[in-house]
Amino acid sequence: MSTEFVPLNLPDFADPRKLSQADLAYRNLRSAIVGWQVEPGAWVTEAGLQELSNLGRTPTREAANRLVAIKMLHGIPRNGYQVATVTVDDAARLYDVWESLAPMVGRALGGHVHPRIAELVRGLADDPGEHDNPLLVTELVFDELIRATGNRWLGTIAAPLFGHLQRLWILTLRLADKDSIASAWATMLLSFDSEEAVAESAFVDFTRQSRALTLESVGQYLREHDELNSIWQ
Repeated sequence: MSTEFVPLNLPDFADPRKLSQADLAYRNLRSAIVGWQVEPGAWVTEAGLQELSNLGRTPTREAANRLVAIKMLHGIPRNGYQVATVTVDDAARLYDVWESLAPMVGRALGGHVHPRIAELVRGLADDPGEHDNPLLVTELVFDELIRATGNRWLGTIAAPLFGHLQRLWILTLRLADKDSIASAWATMLLSFDSEEAVAESAFVDFTRQSRALTLESVGQYLREHDELNSIWQ
């Protein structure tokens, strides 16, 4: 399989000049949710979504409908939209699904990851704080993982999951112990090995490590969020 770098160019980070207004609104709204510009559980009016998308009513409404379809927004008639909440139980269920895909991803990765992405992950393993744009970093890494497998159906299945996973990973990068994060990136790097068995084992280990870090981070976020709410009540 060729390792020529051919990004998937999902709507999130594609060239804005090549996007329709609806795709651009989707990219902007998804980035606002995934990047924690709006908190989980927050209520947002249609006008509020237009401010976040920086576009008009029709493309924003189309984008909102797409986000409702992948459960990142919940539409409430005459009340606007609620951003998907985050709970430890729901994060665990999400990882149950992702872990079921991990062996297949790992088996297909060995020797096929583009050197540029391998270098990016190597840098993150050396210093998790090296890059200050976790939204872009997590998008680039996921994009390449799916491309490297050479399985478009895997991408079709994984893409809806990834917005939710990406939001949790960004929280984890913010809250988790930096040495533990570096260790997880280093484990992912091992999955780029050309030996199929090594790659599979390493990617499964990475998924388990990231699950533990993520669930701990979600728990920490919820505790801090509850404490903040109690102060203002």
